[in-house]
Amino acid sequence: MAYITQTELEAFFGASNVAQWSNTDNDTASTVANTTKIAEAIAYGEAYVEDRFREGAYAVPFVAAGSTFPPVLKKWMNIFAGAYLYEARGLQDSSTEDAEEEQNKISRLQTRADADMDRYLSNASRLHLKKAANINNTAPAIG
Repeated sequence: MAYITQTELEAFFGASNVAQWSNTDNDTASTVANTTKIAEAIAYGEAYVEDRFREGAYAVPFVAAGSTFPPVLKKWMNIFAGAYLYEARGLQDSSTEDAEEEQNKISRLQTRADADMDRYLSNASRLHLKKAANINNTAPAIG
């Protein structure tokens, strides 16, 4: 199921960054986005977030409880999709100090997103999503 779009990913990271990161051939003259690579990254970002919540309180694939998906859910998917693109391309650029700093920014975004998801997974916060039909209760039954 598609939750985020290329347009949303470009709005999050910048269209020129997404285009450059999608160019895994490292052609510095190319400003054309590789839409196949971007679609692959979006699928990865969405699957990563779904997998974090699988077997939990929410139905996966996610079903919005209202008319739209929670913005934080889409933010996490954009972060992991962008990181997927950057890492495929950016590791080739890691010899420069600027690229190293950019990698650190991406890594920090991923770390914060994982920590945010942990809050929701522990039920400290709740997402406005349809609940899972069969939640596996691992607590012992008393009776």
